[in-house]
Amino acid sequence: MRRNHRPLVAWIVVGSLALLLLTACSPSQLEQDLTAANERLTAQVAELGATVERLEADAADATTTLTALEAERDDARAMLAEVERSLGLAVAEVDAANAEAERVREERDAALAAAQVADTALDTAREEAAAVTAALEVARDEAAAEAAALGDELASESAASVALRTELDTANAVVERLREQRNEALAGACSAAAEAEEALGVAEAEAAALEAELASARTTIDTLQAEVDARSAALAEAWATSEAAMAEVVAARDALAADLASVSAERDALAADLASATAERDAVAADLASVTVERDALAADLASVSAEREAIAADLAAVRADLDAANTNLAERRADLDAANADLAALRTERDALVADVAALIVEREGLTERLRVAEAQGAEVVAQLETTVDALGDAQGRAARLTDELESLLEEQEGLEQTTQAQRDQLQAVREQLEATQNEIARLTGARGIYTVQPGDSLSSVATFFYRNGNRWPDILEANANLIESPDLIFAGMVLIIPE
Repeated sequence: MRRNHRPLVAWIVVGSLALLLLTACSPSQLEQDLTAANERLTAQVAELGATVERLEADAADATTTLTALEAERDDARAMLAEVERSLGLAVAEVDAANAEAERVREERDAALAAAQVADTALDTAREEAAAVTAALEVARDEAAAEAAALGDELASESAASVALRTELDTANAVVERLREQRNEALAGACSAAAEAEEALGVAEAEAAALEAELASARTTIDTLQAEVDARSAALAEAWATSEAAMAEVVAARDALAADLASVSAERDALAADLASATAERDAVAADLASVTVERDALAADLASVSAEREAIAADLAAVRADLDAANTNLAERRADLDAANADLAALRTERDALVADVAALIVEREGLTERLRVAEAQGAEVVAQLETTVDALGDAQGRAARLTDELESLLEEQEGLEQTTQAQRDQLQAVREQLEATQNEIARLTGARGIYTVQPGDSLSSVATFFYRNGNRWPDILEANANLIESPDLIFAGMVLIIPE
């Protein structure tokens, strides 16, 4: 009976090819490892270059940011200086405006005080003029009373003095008229004083004429001479008294007129001063109102400037805080840059070492490539030998299968015979020897440990126990003899088995 020997041949071929490929591919795997390591190093170098570029870009950005922040800081400082200068000018203007307002206020107070003094002086002058006018009226009334008394006395005289009384009445009328003129002159102030004096001169002339007529009348009235003389003396005395009073009145009038003129002039001057003071006061009030408005506007501007200064101060504080943060960030960036430069230097050193390693690996790869070339040549020779071995192994396995079948047939034939011939025994021995030689050749070609002839009562498990001290390895024996054994239970005494390692 013939068995299928191709599975065993295939397993042997696959195992041999695997061994050959393992031996032949080791340099190629090393070359692949070197290539992969070179690619990793190249990627790491590229990554380090990208990291360096990124760090340099970050440093450039940080430098730009620092420059911008310094420019903003300088602008903020210039703005603060301008605001402080504007604030100083505004404060100076406010101080000047306050000083000017204080000066105007003092001038206004002085003008008001002067106006009050002028009003007081004017009131005093008015009171003095009223007193003088009242005194003049009293004197005029007294003179009129005396003249009326004299008239009454003259009227009570005798009938002889009627003409004299008439003349006296005329004189009294003249005096009354003069008095009225005097009163009008006094009422008309200084311009009527001259007219009053002229009228008084006329009255005095008329009085002189009347005195002459009175003297003539006295000479003609002898009977009444004594009485007339007495009365004339009394009249003369009264007239002298009247003239003295008149002179006093005229003097008082003149003095009053002069005082009135002086008071009027002073009043006019005071009125002009008052008007000027009032106008100046109004102007000062207007200036004060304008200065007050300007002061309020300056105060508002000052408040606005103060608020703006505070806002600018706040902005400056924020800018300074941002600048400090930027300086801190820049310091950190610089520290990071220094660390990155240190890392870069270390990486460059490592890169140089890796480049050196790569160069050494390239040299080693070239050596391994040469070894690979030699191994490939040797592998080609091994493949050729393997092909020859496989062919020889296939032929040997085929012969072993045929010899095993022939041995089994011979044993079955001789088992039913009571006696075998020498030729049968020789044939059986020859088959056994050929089978043993063929199995030894197969054991050599497959690297097995040897062969074993099955004894009566053997099994694959007992054979495995004998050779491996482990009966569970019987499948290894079955696999090594798959070209001979179809079932693990179908072995027979005399069968020659391959015992693998």
